[in-house]
Amino acid sequence: MARLIDIANEVGVSRSAAARVLLGTGQGSIRVSEGTRDRILQAAQRLGYRPNPHARGLKGRATSVLGIVVPYFFSMLDPIEKLSAEAGYSVQITAHHGKLEDFKNALSNLLLHRPDGILLIAPLPEAFDAVKEIAPTTPMVIVGNHPIPQLDSFVTPLQEGTRLATEYLIQLGHRRIAYACTSAKTFDHPTTRMRYEGFREALQNHGIAFKPDMMLPLFQGNDEGKKTQHGDRTIANVVASWTPDNRPTALLANADDVAGGMMVALERSGYAVPEDISVMGMMNLNIGPYLRKPLTTVDWQLDEFRIAAMSRLLERVRKPDLDPIMSVSVPRIIERDSCAPPKCQ
Repeated sequence: MARLIDIANEVGVSRSAAARVLLGTGQGSIRVSEGTRDRILQAAQRLGYRPNPHARGLKGRATSVLGIVVPYFFSMLDPIEKLSAEAGYSVQITAHHGKLEDFKNALSNLLLHRPDGILLIAPLPEAFDAVKEIAPTTPMVIVGNHPIPQLDSFVTPLQEGTRLATEYLIQLGHRRIAYACTSAKTFDHPTTRMRYEGFREALQNHGIAFKPDMMLPLFQGNDEGKKTQHGDRTIANVVASWTPDNRPTALLANADDVAGGMMVALERSGYAVPEDISVMGMMNLNIGPYLRKPLTTVDWQLDEFRIAAMSRLLERVRKPDLDPIMSVSVPRIIERDSCAPPKCQ
């Protein structure tokens, strides 16, 4: 692991100048230009430098900075950034790509800014060991699908939300329900598995046999940014093989943008939504009400949940010895115009 002197030598500055930037210590007379500061931070990131949380002068020195670690595709941060600013904090955001080593690097890089606290959004299930190793003393709150022991955890129950959505379609009278997912065979990501299990649970509870051909693979690997296009292409390919006897009467998508792609492809193939096929999404994204058929979806009330998590982080920064809490969001159905009872089964 790189030392402070290694960073100073790499950039060609004094150890005191490097400490001034990375630890907030050093003599008060030392002035570091923005250009030098950037080069020090870049060198620290490149060489894998991690500040020692027990170093002299580090503990108790507030920075008025909060950190947020998010998955690379995440964008819904406006409400919590606004709350942070109102509380007098600037925000540093760093992203990871769904692998543990990548998550550890993102967290380490964030610590270079010496945040007073960190909000982890959708962390990996195995993140706890990394957090203990890299940031054992930094106040931290998580928002995700899995609670982390000893940390404030705001949990979104994906399995429960998918079960609720499936049961909604069943209550409308649907029995042939297709589910849009990454793959019917491989579940290498925990969130995929949780959603799938919620779908299967609802079918089983209502005595409906699971049919593998009702699983529609949309994309493989880290291709989140192309969900709508892949939803379009996948449905277009699948629709050609449907007959009146084997086609679904409802489609459940794992996200609203995927559902939007489904609608486009279905309409291009001559199917009316919801008269011929109902389409339902999840997550209650902003696009839902503005699709050609306003989208029925599942809402986990994520904005409110993240605001509550950020409020808890601000409280924990002020009172580090608070006992950890766990809060679980309650999913609900948002009914719009994309679902209706089936014409026939």
